[in-house]
Amino acid sequence: MPQQTDQQGMSRSNAAMFAPEHIGALAEASRRTRKIRRCATVAVFGGWTAAVFGVVSLLGLVISFSLAALFITAALGVVAWGEFRGAGMVRRFDPAGARRLAVNQLIFGAALVVYAVWCLVDGLRGGMSSELVSGNPDVDATVAGIYRAATVVMYGSLAVVGIVGPGLTAWYYASRERLIRQFRETTEPSVVEALKVA
Repeated sequence: MPQQTDQQGMSRSNAAMFAPEHIGALAEASRRTRKIRRCATVAVFGGWTAAVFGVVSLLGLVISFSLAALFITAALGVVAWGEFRGAGMVRRFDPAGARRLAVNQLIFGAALVVYAVWCLVDGLRGGMSSELVSGNPDVDATVAGIYRAATVVMYGSLAVVGIVGPGLTAWYYASRERLIRQFRETTEPSVVEALKVA
């Protein structure tokens, strides 16, 4: 008899859980989380992108070791880990996750700028002067000038990308923190928990 009573109680509980108003609240809350879920998707994409470039950088490091390559490989690994971790926090509707992702992007941008400046200084300091063997000073000077200009353009562009790209992404992530806070403040805790599981 107690077992039958328990089963009846569970049936009533399940019926209440799936009542039309509850389903409506879940559907509305799910609709309101689209931007939050998109933020997590962007972070996962960013994490995989950083991981792939980190592996490519690691392969380059194996072929030709340099401190600059070691630095950017480690930085890409840290950034990838930070993106995946932040995405998980955002999926759990933790506002700190959006903040973590924003800081992670600032770290990424700083790493790109440091790497670009490092390579730029190395490239301009070393140059191609010792490798030029054409025997014609004019040709050597022209080639060295082209090399220096290409070095400045390439690493200067990387520094600009390191400022603009991660800077805008950090702003995007930071703006999601407010959305997550608003969602948690205006949504029933039981609905939040149900969406976490979903």
